[in-house]
Amino acid sequence: MRVFEHLAANNPGRDVMADFIVQPYVLKLMQQVTSRTEYRFDLYEEQSGQQAYERRLNRNDAFFMSHIGLGLILEDTATPVPVSNTQVRTFPDPAVFAGAGEATALEAFYNAQLTVKTDPIERITDFDTNVLRYLPLFDQPDAWGPSLEERGYFELAGEVIFDGAQNNTIQLSLNADADISAAVGIAGQNTWVVMMLFGNLVLQGARKVGQYM
Repeated sequence: MRVFEHLAANNPGRDVMADFIVQPYVLKLMQQVTSRTEYRFDLYEEQSGQQAYERRLNRNDAFFMSHIGLGLILEDTATPVPVSNTQVRTFPDPAVFAGAGEATALEAFYNAQLTVKTDPIERITDFDTNVLRYLPLFDQPDAWGPSLEERGYFELAGEVIFDGAQNNTIQLSLNADADISAAVGIAGQNTWVVMMLFGNLVLQGARKVGQYM
């Protein structure tokens, strides 16, 4: 209802409930873990260079983000097992990331900062990713749900509105002393860091939802 209220405020005289299609949606953005300490996630859809697992924002749509999550994926390249057949982990599970020092190295992603930006405005600045680290149950690490928080999503204080026609990015910055070498270059696997954004998608809502909330 807050989404429709915002649409109505920026589209006076229109029946926004009839004119706009609004649906719950998850954007998934991913980058392969390498030796670098800066990871940039672009929200907009691309014709090339986008992974099959990703779900990005169409240039014609708008997205009201209410929750954010940070995940890790271990891709088996030796078997191989596609990323879409792999479980997203919301903490560096040592049973999955089992190389020597690998899980410890990946903790750097949960002691980092992220900045959400709509060029040139920073919407969220230096957000501590430690609050995104989620271990479902110590004795049942595969337990999941049913709430969003129990799926590793952190609820924001208010919606962040993304206009697909604008350049929206998330910058994930590891600390200067972070050592992720033990999680890089392991034979037979790729590790991916995944930003998961939950909210409401407004189809054909770009440039129709006004400025930032």
